Amino acid sequence: TGYIDSRPRWSNDGSKIAFVRDKGTDTSIIVMHLDSEESVEINTSAIELDPEFSPDDKQIYFSSSQNGQLAIWSYELATASQSQITNLKGHSRNVRFSSDYQHIYFNHLSWPKRQIIALDLSNNSSAVKCASQVKAAVPIVVVGASIVIVAEVEEHPFTLTVSSYVPADRFSILKSLLKGTPLY
Repeated sequence: TGYIDSRPRWSNDGSKIAFVRDKGTDTSIIVMHLDSEESVEINTSAIELDPEFSPDDKQIYFSSSQNGQLAIWSYELATASQSQITNLKGHSRNVRFSSDYQHIYFNHLSWPKRQIIALDLSNNSSAVKCASQVKAAVPIVVVGASIVIVAEVEEHPFTLTVSSYVPADRFSILKSLLKGTPLY
């Protein structure tokens, strides 16, 4: 086949799956309808990563470098139209929706900081929810007001630490408490 499919995400109604297709020289997002096995490919001349369905399953949010750096984009499944959601200096990836569907959370790398940013979709305002000197910080699951974050601590490059969202001013305390705690 000459490609690798990875990073799957299910639609909220369970009827579709989106995933990254890596062709070796390019990546794209594939959205497959499970009942018909028909698929849609979201592809540009740049890389596309990290698909996530909108709460109503009508859009795919994803990361794309089509404007030079990784930014969050949305793709309307009915019309095939794309919109750029973020335009920050650095790289934005790994979109997740809040449980009330009013915010998206994403990982943003503005070297050397990695941040978890919350973007209010109703007014396009954003706030840093977690900023640290960790090697990686990825919002995995959003439950109520909590975000489960997997972070790789800088001093221990092969140790994963799991934390939940706390206000940014308290994150350093949590980080120091959990520093070096491996996942088993």
